[in-house]
Amino acid sequence: MILEDAQVPVENLLGGVGKGAYIAFNILNAGRFKLGAGTLGAAKDSLKGATLYALERQQFGRAIASFGLIQHKLAEMAARIFAGESAVYRTAALMEAVFETGEMIDSTTPPFPRGLDEFALECSIIKVACSEILDDVADEALQIHGGYGYTEEFPAARACRDSRINRIFEGTNEINRLFIPGLLMRRAQRGRLPLVQAMADVGRGLMDLPPLEENAGADDLARGRG
Repeated sequence: MILEDAQVPVENLLGGVGKGAYIAFNILNAGRFKLGAGTLGAAKDSLKGATLYALERQQFGRAIASFGLIQHKLAEMAARIFAGESAVYRTAALMEAVFETGEMIDSTTPPFPRGLDEFALECSIIKVACSEILDDVADEALQIHGGYGYTEEFPAARACRDSRINRIFEGTNEINRLFIPGLLMRRAQRGRLPLVQAMADVGRGLMDLPPLEENAGADDLARGRG
């Protein structure tokens, strides 16, 4: 669909003139959060499929799920999913707490819920982290399936293909990686994050370290104690 020289009636304007980007970016925050949460569902499905296959697939007279390397892969997959899910639930609770206050940002007309703007940073982090968790889990699931993972008889191949787009949707992971530190610095400059104070504390801590003793890194032989 190409909208060239399209005329939009003034009564159809969303927000104020010149504020469209702000509305779009706040909607993008919600999209990034939902994408991150959605990828974890796909990751769980890949973990389930890999586990069932590992319990069924026999090598050397026993299920491959009994081998330590396969158990390690499954455990890593589960741990990454758990970490991502914990971040999603924590952020969801924080966002809901702000939404419940009814606070709005009145720089747009109509005003915008503050919850989406307040947690823009967390939404980007979740988008990047969870989309890459899914990539890792889908990749390991295919590895557990071995050559069968490439066939359409098993879901691992499609899971790998489908997972890849999530690093592009809702702003590429590269763009989000640039956005995260940029937003941190802007909030620090506005006094919303004590980042400068934390950096100063680290600097003072380094200055207060005791001086290194001469030959502190040498072994006993170098110090003549051998």
